[in-house]
Amino acid sequence: MARTKLRSLRSAAIAVIATGVLSISIPLGLMLASGPLAPSAVIQQSPTRNVHLTSCDQQHPIKQLLLSPGDCVLVHAAGFAGAEQVRVHETGRPGWSQLIEADQAGRFSYRFLLDKQVHLGPDVLSFVGQSNRAGVAASSPESAQAHLAFCRFTVTDS
Repeated sequence: MARTKLRSLRSAAIAVIATGVLSISIPLGLMLASGPLAPSAVIQQSPTRNVHLTSCDQQHPIKQLLLSPGDCVLVHAAGFAGAEQVRVHETGRPGWSQLIEADQAGRFSYRFLLDKQVHLGPDVLSFVGQSNRAGVAASSPESAQAHLAFCRFTVTDS
């Protein structure tokens, strides 16, 4: 009977460790991956989002995703549901989020000002559509999709 308890305890410890590793490795993988944005769908296949970054001042496209503390960028996205509420999260600021709204065509432009006290290194902005309201989801299968986009960038002091 002691061996059975030991095996159960060992199995529980392995499960807890595996869960911890996954909860750390997924956000870390997003932060360390290359490329500006990765559109995806959680519930079902979703159309590719048209997303790009420009500078706030002159609206030049940003090719290198190297930002400095205090920089301002505009994130332009399309492919969300019309008038969908979109929650913005920044990995570098746990607990911070902001709610924005896409236009009737499912597009938005979001002005992001990087904090001047931000830590240097990789960071991620995520845009999560909030269209899973019961009435909206029942009206069309497209509305039931979870719309997501991620923006990876690196904060440097140059």
